[in-house]
Amino acid sequence: MSEASPAEFRFGLFCNTTTDASILSERAPSGRGQPEGSLHPYWEPDSSYLFSVGMVLEERALLAQGAASGIFPADEVASWLRDDDPRIQLLQKLAADREDVLPPFLTSEELLSHQTDRGAREFRSTVFFRDDERAFQLDRYHSTLVFGTDDEWAELINQAARERDEIFSARAGAPELNVLSNIFDSVMVCANLLSYLGGQPQGSLSPWHVALPGLESDATGVDLSVAAHDRREAAARSISSALEVLSFDREAGSQVKEPPIRLTSALLLRYLAIALMPTVISNESVENIPQVSQAVELAQAGTSREIFSAVLDAGPAVSWGTAAWRLAPSDERSLTRQREAVDWVLATLRQLQEEGLQGERIKAQFV
Repeated sequence: MSEASPAEFRFGLFCNTTTDASILSERAPSGRGQPEGSLHPYWEPDSSYLFSVGMVLEERALLAQGAASGIFPADEVASWLRDDDPRIQLLQKLAADREDVLPPFLTSEELLSHQTDRGAREFRSTVFFRDDERAFQLDRYHSTLVFGTDDEWAELINQAARERDEIFSARAGAPELNVLSNIFDSVMVCANLLSYLGGQPQGSLSPWHVALPGLESDATGVDLSVAAHDRREAAARSISSALEVLSFDREAGSQVKEPPIRLTSALLLRYLAIALMPTVISNESVENIPQVSQAVELAQAGTSREIFSAVLDAGPAVSWGTAAWRLAPSDERSLTRQREAVDWVLATLRQLQEEGLQGERIKAQFV
């Protein structure tokens, strides 16, 4: 048996972490006596199922972009995608009601029609960041954030409230934090991607430290060295710094200096809207900074489906944008829910500070 090439090895590693479209299709119920793949009347997919559909579509796009950039073997990618094609029609039918926040459904031929010899370096970075962000285990949180019913979201927030109560209870031992940590990490994943794209180490942009200056003693964050009464100015500086790192032209507003691509600008603003949310919520005056309100407005300009389609057209050079539908959703419901969730974390961190915990001690208690 011959040894696998580097491309085949990378392809195998990627496929080991993908969502299985065949298993996902089997989870859809079939009616007795009806054609295979047909659905029971009144059956609707839950939030976790819809999220898994989105992951199948995201990963299919990444496979195609990996082949286009020469990182994955083209023949094996084509075979993998074609094997899943028959199931795509069923998945599309199941998720039709939420297709505005899902990546588009495309066949293997459509995905593989984009050919380029550029973007290999950017695609490698996308795969690296994808593997890194998966360590945060945010699937359950993001599936409820984007697809959950109002009752499912309310239960998630209620669990966050119970976790907060557990932190301040008299019982000994560290509480088990799931939802609160997920909310915290959902912001940091977006901030880390922005830091990476700006050529800075992960953690260089840490909105939680700006929102709560007492956290700057945490060695993994930015040392702002500001007092509480300077919080407003620190927040404004953080936003300005983030926009500068991302080459966002403050004078032109919605334009990016290099490269002048509206798609890149829209993607960056989507991540920015999530990453800086703790800062915006903590500082009412920050909401009046034109760049912030403009960022949110521009981020909502196109649906996830439209943005994702544009990412596919642009090719592997912007492959990091394929995850924006789940990491930085910009539909109004998701943004409203994220604000509510971030507010819970901020309230918890503030109370920890009021009880005398600072920096690393809060980190140990919270995350």
